[in-house]
Amino acid sequence: MDGPLAGLPGASTDAGEGTVVAPLVEGLLLGSASAQRHREDRAAWYADLLGPLLVPATGLADLQEELAAGEVAVRVVLTAEPGPGDPAGLLPLREARNRLLDDDRLELTGVHVPLPPGAAMPDLLAELDFSVPAWVEVPPEGGWREAVAALAMDGAERLALRLPGDGQTAGAVAEVLREAVDRDLSVRITGAVPTPAVLAALCAVRAALNGAEPPEIAAILAERTTAPLAAALRRMSDADAAVARVFLDAVVVDDVRDAVDDLVALGLVGPV
Repeated sequence: MDGPLAGLPGASTDAGEGTVVAPLVEGLLLGSASAQRHREDRAAWYADLLGPLLVPATGLADLQEELAAGEVAVRVVLTAEPGPGDPAGLLPLREARNRLLDDDRLELTGVHVPLPPGAAMPDLLAELDFSVPAWVEVPPEGGWREAVAALAMDGAERLALRLPGDGQTAGAVAEVLREAVDRDLSVRITGAVPTPAVLAALCAVRAALNGAEPPEIAAILAERTTAPLAAALRRMSDADAAVARVFLDAVVVDDVRDAVDDLVALGLVGPV
């Protein structure tokens, strides 16, 4: 990178110093873990950085066996596991939801479901019968604009977006993100992203809110040099951070503890 990222306020080749404001990272990181590991994370200094525990629908029974009897209201998000004849994975989700009805050790906060290839968003929305928000992952392929519009019109469910990879381009993802911000849709980033991509996602939303167009957003999403991203994040005020987090609800990472370690190494967070 030859200079600051266009469209991103505060971007600089000088990463700067100091931690980011707390509202920028509160509840930002989502990930899977064993009950014991999650218990340790919730007791650690970085607990405020963590969102609910991510649990595959078919893995809920194992988690319940690991929980201690005295635990109460451990917050979880269930993720769909599509299978033959069930392209959105709704059957395992419903079975897992039913297992939670009489278990006060766990609190369901949301579900993650994919929009199946070729499916119409209104048809999927009509099948969702959960009492918590569903985050619907929309691939940036043909028909995505209609899917995002249907989500925005529905108002109850929200958008999940996977960052560039697996043949997708940053430009396509940037188009979807630009549309989501224009339609006041909250977004979750899925796909177990590495730490630089977490920073890029935050910065891309910040840029979109500042009026950046898709080519500028795409360059930010593709950026993996941490200095300009960290510089922009350090320069965000509490108010800027709060607005950005209205639009970027959380980011799924491979391991929340590793992600925290990376943020500490960058000097962006640290124990008070």
